[in-house]
Amino acid sequence: MKKMVCVLLTVLVLAGGATAFAADGNSGKETVIPYYDIGVTVTMPPAYRDVIGNIYTDNYGMLTDDPELRVLEYSYSSLPKETFRKEIIDLQTGTRDREEKKEFWDAWGPLAMVFSLKNGDLDYAGAILSIVDSQIALDAEHVTELGTADDYHFYLYLGDTGAYAGTLDEEHVKDYAAAREMIKEAYLSAEYYAPADPMKAMVGTTLAFETKDLDGSTVTSEELFGENEITMVYVWATWNDACKEELKELAEISGHLQEKGCGIVGVVTDGVIDPEAAKSLVKENGLEYPNVCESEDMYVLSSIKAVPTTVFVDRDGVILGEPIIGAAAGEYEKTVDALLAAQGQA
Repeated sequence: MKKMVCVLLTVLVLAGGATAFAADGNSGKETVIPYYDIGVTVTMPPAYRDVIGNIYTDNYGMLTDDPELRVLEYSYSSLPKETFRKEIIDLQTGTRDREEKKEFWDAWGPLAMVFSLKNGDLDYAGAILSIVDSQIALDAEHVTELGTADDYHFYLYLGDTGAYAGTLDEEHVKDYAAAREMIKEAYLSAEYYAPADPMKAMVGTTLAFETKDLDGSTVTSEELFGENEITMVYVWATWNDACKEELKELAEISGHLQEKGCGIVGVVTDGVIDPEAAKSLVKENGLEYPNVCESEDMYVLSSIKAVPTTVFVDRDGVILGEPIIGAAAGEYEKTVDALLAAQGQA
């Protein structure tokens, strides 16, 4: 099959919209988020999951042909969470017209920006960032240096957002201010390192999570992976044509993998928003392997920027080999065979 891939509006929903797209039941936990292509792993406090509004991240990664500047932008929306969820999915597949989506864009505002900059040339950063957002002006008052690693300097930009805050009601003004302070404190104590290829950096990390299946029952990665020599984790979305086309082949692949003591788990990026659409596609294609909703606990997958993307894990959830990006049904069994051979089990 021809390899197909759909790049998302931003980082995959797993990383964008942290408070908007989480499966329920994970409050009270810290959120550890690695942004390998920025060069930072940040730990957000439990309160990050419980903001009243919606925190959304745009991971621009490398903005230019050279590796000097990597950018992560935080935005805030005061829309009700369910409305925001649906509007984000619509943006990925439909219109971005500001007049047609006026309520959505009026509720959206800047929150913070984190960027890594080689050799610390802020003039260079200012020129590039002004292309990303014409309202950005990197003055010393609003830029805080966070740390260094190799030749990279890391900065937090908290611009003047009085105009946006003035559009919010009292409850959201307090929530918005608390979110900015939360982000600032988290990055002041974050781990910094030289930016890396995010797909390669995922290898050897552990995918561990608690989430809901499409019927709303709680499931854990330990339950899903523990019985398999290797598990193929297929990240997909109900709105994506490449995913929907490939689902027709995954039922057969699943049967072949079971014979080898391996399994498949689907992670549906919009499963929280529209579980019925996901269940319909699962039934239509005769998929007997488990499909689950994304969860904030899946932040080890935060560098994924397209669906479908497939990763392979062992019994403990350790990621084996680089992810496969795009619909590539012919490669999945070959990859599993190679991984089994490497473990001496082929």
